[in-house]
Amino acid sequence: MVVYYVTGLLFSIYAALRYKCDLIHVHWAIPPGLIAVLVGALLRKPLVVTVHGSDLRLATTGLPFLSKIFRSGGRRSSHVHSVSEGMQRNREAGIPSGKISVWPMGIDEEFLRTGRGEQRDRRTNG
Repeated sequence: MVVYYVTGLLFSIYAALRYKCDLIHVHWAIPPGLIAVLVGALLRKPLVVTVHGSDLRLATTGLPFLSKIFRSGGRRSSHVHSVSEGMQRNREAGIPSGKISVWPMGIDEEFLRTGRGEQRDRRTNG
C-alpha cells in the first residue's frame, strides 16, 4: 500500500498541475481519499468525495484506522456526494449532513424505454 500511496500522490500532483485542475474529485473515500486530501491541501484545491458504499461500510465496521481516513476525507472535503439516500442518513460516518448531497447512480427508466423503442424502429425500417 505504501507504493500505491506514494505513486498515487506523485501522479495526482503531476496531473493536477499539468491540466490546471480547479477541483479534485475522488471516487471512494478509502483508499484514494487519503491521496486526494493530501493533494487538495498541498495545492489548495477544493475536494469532492463520492462515496459508493463499500468505503462507508469499511469506515463504520472496519479497522479504526480506516474510519479515521474516511472521517478525515469527509471533514476536509468541500462536498460529499453519496450515491444513495441510505448512505446519506448514516450518521456513523461523522460527516456533517450539510456537506452531503445524494445523486443516485443509475439510468432513468424512460431512457431505457426510449432506447428500446428507437432500436426496434431502426430494425424494422431498414
